[in-house]
Amino acid sequence: MYDLKDKIISIPDNIDCSLDDNFFYFSGPKGKIKHRIPSCLNIYIDNLKIIIKSKNKILNSREYLYIKPLLSTTFVLFKNYMS
Repeated sequence: MYDLKDKIISIPDNIDCSLDDNFFYFSGPKGKIKHRIPSCLNIYIDNLKIIIKSKNKILNSREYLYIKPLLSTTFVLFKNYMS
């Protein structure tokens, strides 16, 4: 079994974040943006932090090679949206 670490991002005071079933929304001094959440990722807000993780346990290398880049890219994009 493959293990991916959860990605955690602190939300700055000047950024408002929200989510629904398919999209994550950012609103701040530079404007607004929405990001479609990939179906294989679970994203939620807890204590002014965004937690990004895989929805399911990764059982083989094929799943790992599909989910790891999506997890990493989503993490980097979210950090950039808030900077």
